[in-house]
Amino acid sequence: ALSWDEVKQIHAAGHEIGNHSLTHNFMTKMNAAQLERETGLAEELITAHIGEAPLSFAYPYNEFNAAAHAAVLRHCIAAREKWTAFGGKNFTPAIADGYVLDAMKEHAWLVPMIHGIDTGFMPYSYASFQAHLAFVKRHVPAVWVDTYADVFRYTQERAAAELAATGAGGDSLEFSLGCPLDARVYDVPLTVVVPLPARGPIEELQVSRGEAALPFIREHDRLLIDVVPGLEPVRVTWE
Repeated sequence: ALSWDEVKQIHAAGHEIGNHSLTHNFMTKMNAAQLERETGLAEELITAHIGEAPLSFAYPYNEFNAAAHAAVLRHCIAAREKWTAFGGKNFTPAIADGYVLDAMKEHAWLVPMIHGIDTGFMPYSYASFQAHLAFVKRHVPAVWVDTYADVFRYTQERAAAELAATGAGGDSLEFSLGCPLDARVYDVPLTVVVPLPARGPIEELQVSRGEAALPFIREHDRLLIDVVPGLEPVRVTWE
């Protein structure tokens, strides 16, 4: 078991602390009041100890029904419904690497489910985990690694986003990126791809939003700009 101080340290390092119910019992066997207690009280405890409410939920024993799903979504924006088990006696780094390669081919979202490192249910050895992480790192940025909540929010924002050109000139362009979702929750940057004009060499590039400069990646004839949806337009200038 982890102490709350350890949980806070993990959260501060960038990991998501999700809701997994209060008592880890089968939610498919609970009535409405029990379901509310399992999700609501667990949310209150996590929020009180780390200062932030959990955004996603993982069902105990990976079992759920419509009633459990509805109860969870009253407290979280997402529930983990699909996963891939990592660990167990015969699980190797090659198997884990293969899952990643398959996901890359399919442009899919891979959600590894690990219950314990070295010990516990279906343990995943520390050495194997490190070898797999090294493999994944070699494939960044073709592979994006993030928390469940951030990937979910990204996909929802991308589906709802409204991108519009708001101005263009010989040496600049301007665009807006809006999103009708709740900005207090859905604030994960989306990557906007901006083609550069077909002209002579471009030496100077600047991307800004209001008074703030935005980071970008230049790939030959295009820019990749991470933008949080909002009302203020983004301006790209070049020389």
